[in-house]
Amino acid sequence: MMLGLEDEVFDRFKPLAKKGENSDLTSLDLRTEPASPPPLGAKPAPEAQSATPAAPIPSCLQITINPEGTLALGKDFRRRSDEWMKSGQRPQVVLYLVFPQQGHTLTVSTKDGKKTIVPLFGSTWIAKAYLTGKGIQALIAACRLDGLANQADKWVAAGINCYALNPCFRCGNSTLYPIAELQSEEQFLETWCLDAVTRRLFAEIIVRSCQNQFGPNPKGVRDSLERVRDHLDCGIPYLHWVIAVLAGMAGDRQANAAAIQRLEEFGPDFAGKLKGNSFDFREPGSQTATMPEAIMGLLASYGILNLPMKPSTG
Repeated sequence: MMLGLEDEVFDRFKPLAKKGENSDLTSLDLRTEPASPPPLGAKPAPEAQSATPAAPIPSCLQITINPEGTLALGKDFRRRSDEWMKSGQRPQVVLYLVFPQQGHTLTVSTKDGKKTIVPLFGSTWIAKAYLTGKGIQALIAACRLDGLANQADKWVAAGINCYALNPCFRCGNSTLYPIAELQSEEQFLETWCLDAVTRRLFAEIIVRSCQNQFGPNPKGVRDSLERVRDHLDCGIPYLHWVIAVLAGMAGDRQANAAAIQRLEEFGPDFAGKLKGNSFDFREPGSQTATMPEAIMGLLASYGILNLPMKPSTG
């Protein structure tokens, strides 16, 4: 059975710790002291004037700061987790990294040497990003799900006692799980589901908050989408497409070229989509002119728009 919702969700963001261990999360003291009465005869202070009219709080902030929104987020997480488990979705293979010359599985260790961890990955996109971000020369190997228990036995014999699923290549954070969990397909699939739903839900929240900000705040949108790419989900081609154009519009040609290169890795459907150095919407062949297609694809990829999408392999 899966653990309680609060245990599972918040433990996803505890770096280098086993689920449920040493959690310092308690509660916030939101009590306020009563205001002192003004002295007798004091004139009331004039209200501050602002030329900017008051704006409603965006829905993403409402989810963050009030109990009702937090409860809705929790219920959505539980609903999606239940739907995922009932759907029978499961990976055909689990990916890990191997040093080609020695044939050894890549592992990392904690500073105290007590935990030896094998990084596992759910897609080639995350595995490639990990290799690139860490500067590691290794190959991506695959293990069939029905052979994972036997592979886990070999890792245990080699002294590996933990695994990390889709560890973050950017900040190094990862939740550690006991290697023995891989010997139970049911336990591993629960962890797999938890990771997939968490990434999807939080990425969707960020993308949803960006959809009305492309015009007024392109820098903020780019920062948010790069956060999704670097920490949550790098397997959406339209994400790299939008980042490439926003980087080019900001004059960051290096980031523009890097994002285009990653976009074209998704195959012929995306190769050649962005050409030239023009970012004038009115010019033929301008990269900016492709933004409507890129944004629509991004929103549809996260279910914000209901459009048929071409699946990406990997």
